[in-house]
Amino acid sequence: MVVASLGLSLTAASMVGTAPSSAAVRAPLTMTAAEAPADDVLLAGQSDIIVERFVLRAGREGMTVDTLSFQNCLTGSTKDYDGDCADTDETAGNDDAIAQIALLYNDGTYDRKSRGTIVDGVATFQNLSLALSAGVDAPVSLRIATAAIDSSTVTSGDQFQLNLNALTLPFHAVTTRHATVIDETSVKKNVIGSVRTLRQTLATLTLSSTAPAVTINDDWSEAFRVDVSATSTGAATLNELTLALDIVNNGGGNWNTCPFLGASTDHYSLVNVATGIAVDATWDVYDVDGTACSEENDDAVGYFHITFTTPESIAADTTVTYAFYLDATYANTTAHDILRVSIPEEDDADLPSGVHAIVWTDGVSTDDIDGTEIDSLPVVGNLLTF
Repeated sequence: MVVASLGLSLTAASMVGTAPSSAAVRAPLTMTAAEAPADDVLLAGQSDIIVERFVLRAGREGMTVDTLSFQNCLTGSTKDYDGDCADTDETAGNDDAIAQIALLYNDGTYDRKSRGTIVDGVATFQNLSLALSAGVDAPVSLRIATAAIDSSTVTSGDQFQLNLNALTLPFHAVTTRHATVIDETSVKKNVIGSVRTLRQTLATLTLSSTAPAVTINDDWSEAFRVDVSATSTGAATLNELTLALDIVNNGGGNWNTCPFLGASTDHYSLVNVATGIAVDATWDVYDVDGTACSEENDDAVGYFHITFTTPESIAADTTVTYAFYLDATYANTTAHDILRVSIPEEDDADLPSGVHAIVWTDGVSTDDIDGTEIDSLPVVGNLLTF
């Protein structure tokens, strides 16, 4: 464990915490997690990221905290009751993924910053002057810089989770009035943080500004347009993509059913807008309930799952636009059928079993990454009327 040095932060982060509880506080100290602004997926080589916020609250007597400890232990959403990071589903996070770490807090007058490092899964900050007034929330934040991916100590997909451990790791405070020492044996709290995943680049999907809007023709028509981008830190590859169809068939025809629309690629296509060429891919078509389409299944088409024959490459800091076309020759323009095409969220309960909203890689890893690491989902297309 490393002792952190104490310094004054001239540009300290906001110390806004959660609203105080109305319940009477009987324990000498309570600790809770507060929402941090960081995304679950972080880019390698970035700095000044607030990854965790915790709120400390003194009970009937104020105190000054001089020692806080944080443990890098992956527990997911499960509380590590004994703080050993050795039980089922508990594993150590990668310390090397964190290049720098600092604790931000307020001493009652000024915002302060204490720098530290993580050794053997633990960062202990000592010589603090964290002031806790009785019954008042005192937020603390952890600010980090992520390490560069080097394929040896730090690889794409590495994870860490910083938990405030005042159960098995050093905690020390002294009460203001009675000078009573409060340590981890008194607090007995282990407050979990959030799992963070490190990637070389991130893929972003957005509805194109040139996407079809308002009306659509009853013929071979473009129904959806999406921009796929990679961050400036590296290329991304697009391996699979799922499109969800929401159709209101006011005319009562069968143009949107599995035997017609889902019959073959003669009725649908995905085109790279820049080249004007349809992508080479395998298409799996499902009805609205997620059942595979067939000639015997006359339900409406609900999903197109696209597996690219050769993964589509998205160069660093660039955008590739794709347009989805379908055969709406028999859509009813008198009754005004309605269509919306979207890319669903990864956890969409209506997705067919085993099908992902998207599968991609980040350019330095061969591991398939699904839509859980893309915050821009769902991509909802415009409502189109025939």
